[in-house]
This record gives sequence, C-alpha cells and structure tokens, in this order.
Amino acid sequence: MVGTGLYIDDAVAHVQAFEAEVSERIRETSIIILAISLAALAAVFVTGVAINLHERRMADAKLKELTQRIVETQEEERGRVARELHDGISQILVSVKYTLELALGQARKGTGDDVAGSIEKGSDGLNAAIKEVRRISRDLRPSALDDLGLSPALQSLAGEFSERTGITVETKTVAFKNLLPNDAKTTLFRVAQEALTNIERHARADRVELELSAPNGAVTLTVRDNGAGFDAGELNGRR
Repeated sequence: MVGTGLYIDDAVAHVQAFEAEVSERIRETSIIILAISLAALAAVFVTGVAINLHERRMADAKLKELTQRIVETQEEERGRVARELHDGISQILVSVKYTLELALGQARKGTGDDVAGSIEKGSDGLNAAIKEVRRISRDLRPSALDDLGLSPALQSLAGEFSERTGITVETKTVAFKNLLPNDAKTTLFRVAQEALTNIERHARADRVELELSAPNGAVTLTVRDNGAGFDAGELNGRR
C-alpha cells in the first residue's frame, strides 16, 4: 500500500508539473499572440496614416493644380472678352462717333449734305454694337441654357453660328427634362461652342453636324464637319 501511495503521489506530481508547464506555454503563447496582434495593429495604423498622408498630399496637389487651372481659365476668358470689346464694340462705337460728328457738322453748316444718311449710318452702327454686346453676353452665359435647357441652347447656338458664318449646321438633340446637373450642361455647351469656333477658324467647312444623344444612359455630344482635317498620327508623332 505504501508503494502504491508513493506511485500515485508521484503520478499526481507529474500531472501537476505537466499542467504547470502547459499553463506556462499557454501563457507564453498568449503573450506572443498579443505581441503579434499589437505589432500588426501598429503596422496597420502606421500604414493607414502613411496612406492618408500620401492621399492628402495628392489631393492638395490636385487641388492646387485645379485652382491654378481655374485662375488661368478666368484670365483667358477675361482676355477674350477684352479683345472682343476692343476689336468689336470699341471700333463700332468709334465709327458711330465719327459718323454722328459728321452729321452734326453737316447740320451746322446747313450745306444741304445728306445729314439724314449720316444719322442713319450711325444708327446702323449702334444696332451693330447692341448685337455685339448681346453676342458677348450670350457667349459668357447663354440665357437659353438656364431657361430652356441644353438641347434648345445647342439649337440656338447652331442657328446663330449658321447665320453668322453661312455654314449649314444640322442639329440632332434629345430632351433630358432637367436630369443633367448644371455643370454637365455647361461643360457640354462649352465643348460645342469651342468646336464650332475651331470649325469657323480652321476647318474651311460648309456643313456641320451637331448631335446630342444618350445611348445606354450615357450623354454623348458629337460634332462633325466636312472641312479640311488633319492627320492625327502625324500630330501624335510630333509630341
């Protein structure tokens, strides 16, 4: 019995030692897992901060670039308006001034010269100046775009372009019923406006097709002309 008791005590001691060793290993393993988890969290946090800082720098750079582009666009627009005022309205008004001064001199002399003809010429000049002011105002912000929408504004733009240049413009548009945001309408209108301006200056065309469509829910603006084009491959080769 004494031998059996000693054997049991020895077995119990071994079991307790084994349990203690297992507990110690579990504790060590838990500490290692906790340390790895903390390191992983720290790495994720540091990576997140680094990515956030990088994205913030990129966003700041893009914002700076966009701001610079807005300023440049504003200056270009101001320069264009200034040139149109000087080359168009200013010259018309100077001509009207000289015409009216001539009519005034004729009236004072009473020589029987065609005073009425000079006044009529001056009146025509004033009408031309009024039309030019309206054109510049319309180019800056067409009222039809705000009042009627994109399609009527494009049709009006095409009609005025055709009347001014003698170039036939065929328009095909769809109504969006105020579904487009204002910035999208303005952008599409400006693209059409710039395309027609380039056609007038460079294309030597006599026919233009302007089409606004919405295939598969995407808005597409297409401007075609039958004028002198250019070789896109040759242009890309010069870059």
